Amino acid sequence: MLLEIVKNNSTVKELSMAGEDLSKIDEELLFQTVLNLKSVSFVGTHLTTEQLTRIVSAAILSDSLESLNLKSNNLSNLSSEQLVTAVNRLNVLGLEYTRLTHEQCIAVIC
Repeated sequence: MLLEIVKNNSTVKELSMAGEDLSKIDEELLFQTVLNLKSVSFVGTHLTTEQLTRIVSAAILSDSLESLNLKSNNLSNLSSEQLVTAVNRLNVLGLEYTRLTHEQCIAVIC
C-alpha cells in the first residue's frame, strides 16, 4: 500500500491525496505516515473522526510537518484544543469546508 511505502521512505517529504475514500485506513498508519513528512494534503478523503484525531496529533508531535490540508473532511468532532495546538504548531493548516463548529472557529481565530 502507498502509505506503507511513504511511511518507510525517508526521502518522501510531501503527500497529497484527494477524492479517495481513506475511511478504512488504519489510523495508526496515518499517524506514522504524517509524522515524518513536511507537507500533507488529504482533501475530500472521507476521513473518520478517529483518523483525523490521529493525523492532527501527528501534526502536533512532528518535528518536520509544516503544512497540513484537511479541506473537505468533517472536523466538527475534533476538540477545539487540539485544533488550536495544531494551528500554533504548523505554518499552514487548511481548514476549508471542514464543518467547524462555532466554538472551534472562535478558538482557532482567537
